[in-house]
Amino acid sequence: MRIWGTTPGDQDRNGPGSIPLPSPRTCSGVQRATNSKGAAPAPRSPPGQGRHNGNGDRRAPLTSLVARAGRFLPLLAVAALAACAGGYKPVSDTPVKIGRPYTVRGTTYTPAADPRYDMLGYASWYGSESGNMTANGEKFRPKGISAAHKTLPLPSYVEVTSLQTGRTILVRVNDRGPFARGRIIDLSKGAAEQLGIRAAGTAPVRVRIVDPPERDKKRLRDGKPAAPRPDAPASSLAFWRNQLRQAGY
Repeated sequence: MRIWGTTPGDQDRNGPGSIPLPSPRTCSGVQRATNSKGAAPAPRSPPGQGRHNGNGDRRAPLTSLVARAGRFLPLLAVAALAACAGGYKPVSDTPVKIGRPYTVRGTTYTPAADPRYDMLGYASWYGSESGNMTANGEKFRPKGISAAHKTLPLPSYVEVTSLQTGRTILVRVNDRGPFARGRIIDLSKGAAEQLGIRAAGTAPVRVRIVDPPERDKKRLRDGKPAAPRPDAPASSLAFWRNQLRQAGY
């Protein structure tokens, strides 16, 4: 059942509908789409002319070989650095990746842009036990303020509100998950700490897609928290918690 995330007096922005709910899992057992890793191949040197050695073949003199090796050392260094980096993509908001439908444990998810996304459900959090590369190819930073979502474009920016405390934070979505029933977002360790749910493991939340100022986006890209956001009022929290209970969560 789709959970509506509106407060009394607000016009519902989602409309009726439904979403498939996959089978449960634990926070530490997140299954993610990852890209393959591989070292960049070392550049090949051009064929040399060399001289006859008297045996019918041609071999380059030693001085020529040394000169060629020196010429290609910078390229070899770059290739080695790329291999050490694990093939990660630079952290950027472009291009935006939506991706093809994918299936996890018998449930198919279809990524799509949803400018009106505003949902209630449960948040969990995960660390580096799920891998070091996010679904959009970036290096996963557990202490950063990021999250995984099943269908939103990568990257996206969402506002996450704890229905227990009203605390609200801005998060950058750059990964896929979670795949447990009722969970709508998987926070990084840093985001879970900022929201105050790390100790509990899971918590009821409201997740709403937003378009924050560029200064906040840059801070999140750099792995830092965005500017503080106001807490949700108690009346809204009570309304959202009631909706969640009525939906059976």
